[in-house]
Amino acid sequence: MHTPTVSLPVLPANSPMRLTPMDVTQFVRLEQCERYLRFRLAERAGQKFMEDYDVIPQRITPLLSLSGHTFEEGIETDLAKRLPTVNYAVKYGKSHNRPENNNEVVQEARKLLPSQAVLLFQPRLEAELGGWRLRGDVDLLRLERTADGTLHVFIGDMKSTVEVKVEHRLQVAFYRLMLERILKDGGISHNTVQTGILYRPPADPTPEDEEEIKPLREAAKQVFGFSGALLEVIADQEAYLQSAHDLVLGKESTARRVAGTPFEAIPYCLSFKCDGCLYNEFRMKWSAEKEDLSLLPYMTGTDKEAMRRVGVTTVQSLATLKDFVPDLNPNLVRIYLDAQQDYLEDRVYLVGALVVACKDGTPVAKKAVVKLMDGPPDTVAKERQLFVGWTRELVKAVVDLAVSGVPAGEKKSAPIHVIFFDRHEQRVMLEALARNFPPILKNTPPLYDFLTQIAAFDSPIASFLDEEMRTFKNFPMTCQSLQSVAQYLKFDWNTPHKFREAFKARLFDNIGKMDIDGTSEWYTRRSRFSSSVPLEYAYAAWGQLPTPAAGRGDEFADFRGVTKDLLTAFQVRRLEALEHVANSVYGNPNTQKTPFVLPDLAKFEDKADDLAHALHEFVTIERMVELNDWKATRHAPPERRVLMGDCLLVRYCEEDQEPGVAEQNRENERRRQKREE
Repeated sequence: MHTPTVSLPVLPANSPMRLTPMDVTQFVRLEQCERYLRFRLAERAGQKFMEDYDVIPQRITPLLSLSGHTFEEGIETDLAKRLPTVNYAVKYGKSHNRPENNNEVVQEARKLLPSQAVLLFQPRLEAELGGWRLRGDVDLLRLERTADGTLHVFIGDMKSTVEVKVEHRLQVAFYRLMLERILKDGGISHNTVQTGILYRPPADPTPEDEEEIKPLREAAKQVFGFSGALLEVIADQEAYLQSAHDLVLGKESTARRVAGTPFEAIPYCLSFKCDGCLYNEFRMKWSAEKEDLSLLPYMTGTDKEAMRRVGVTTVQSLATLKDFVPDLNPNLVRIYLDAQQDYLEDRVYLVGALVVACKDGTPVAKKAVVKLMDGPPDTVAKERQLFVGWTRELVKAVVDLAVSGVPAGEKKSAPIHVIFFDRHEQRVMLEALARNFPPILKNTPPLYDFLTQIAAFDSPIASFLDEEMRTFKNFPMTCQSLQSVAQYLKFDWNTPHKFREAFKARLFDNIGKMDIDGTSEWYTRRSRFSSSVPLEYAYAAWGQLPTPAAGRGDEFADFRGVTKDLLTAFQVRRLEALEHVANSVYGNPNTQKTPFVLPDLAKFEDKADDLAHALHEFVTIERMVELNDWKATRHAPPERRVLMGDCLLVRYCEEDQEPGVAEQNRENERRRQKREE
């Protein structure tokens, strides 16, 4: 049996195309992936391709979905006590296929008396704009008629996040355009339409954070009468309305171009963003069938296009890179670090380190230091206790295991290197250390003495395996997560427990089979770029997952059965996998690392000489981290930086300039051309 092939025909331009504001939001969140946008356009147009291709959509993680639902319910319950409300999702039995509520919204606005207000939850709006049939559910719509009869409208979106992103603002911009059309068609005049985002405050705000978010709390109180969440009232709405035209509504918009482009010609690349994509399985199977260059690790769209121009179009076109010889540091101490974060509480709940000491280039001793909380990290004290205990054991392990390369009688020293799998792991670790700086400094100052030694600046103190693999290796695989790379390098994930079975969901479920002319072949069925342990496993170990409702399926079934002991053992095994992968990537052979002085690290009762000394150490570390992040961002290609939101593309239009400025610019351009001549 031949594997079914699917082609998505171009969409007709002579009839309204369908899209939702949420589709555009996801498009932006997925780094403006045009393949994703084409998938959504095709599905909205009624094209069936997932089932025909023998793949299924990948839905959002259940715990994240539950968190968002809980956040929205809390706000709705609170607001319902303050103003008259209508919840259209509840009114229509939360049916996915319920009708639009355009007329009902118009009627609510029409019957509103002076000095009255009403809150509408989840009204479904549908409007035709610029040849597009747009449809979406607004989280919150506030209609208020002032004493003089003027109608004021506020469109709000609720996000269970701790920051507002560009795509959130863009989503409510679409809602505004849709609502204005609906009110106009219904003969309802209005004075203003404001948009905003309701979102969660930070878990443990510092005094500086509180001062920064104070206006956002006041805005929530002023608009909705409560301060249980933060409200960002979007000031520059016109910029996002213009973006809506550039992306969808305009005659030369991105969406129109994508809709009319043959599917095979739409560019794409595989990366971390694909893990959360609905069409994860489709693109992975399609890439495997076509042997697309996207299967190469870390391949960007720009890289693919450059290779295509020189005739390299498939994976088989590339040769394997050479291996490099090991570097020179015979008594090196390697520290492999890994941390897991609870994104619901914005704190770390599991942290681990594997200390490996060498003598004359050969590992002679190793020790794992792993700490797991007994429950969710819902207080500052829990995270603080976790890090204080862990750092003390870690520093002691380094001192005990290190083999010094200096003569007897001199201060013990050894070169030390810290290894993360990627920069995300480092950021999670460092942000947690920063949050708990005072108690850690008081209880384990050697950690900071270690990080602020000259050796930390004189030679690279940390490396990231994913970056070293990108530089020195060309593994024939797509998913560059820790679990995938280690498995490819023959690491046994079923020792001492069957971790592949216990942690299969969203970690070890990436491999599938497909039939090609009667032959079964393995391929990467789902992208699993993320190396983090799904949070559902931790809540299962703590017994904190919700009980399934009677008569309904258990969406957490794949995660249940994990215990705290099994999760701790899995973290130890992950650290051993880090070591296994690192042993196959030798890095720069000419890097010589400066030894760290070790005796000071053993003085666990030591403390900073004074406050100035303590602040100096903290600022030194903070600036070093910021400098590394700054360099990493600036070294990225310009198009990548634009997608990251780090920089903007600008267009110069002379008609937008002041007369004097435009004249000066023309003169500057004339002089530049003259110099070149």
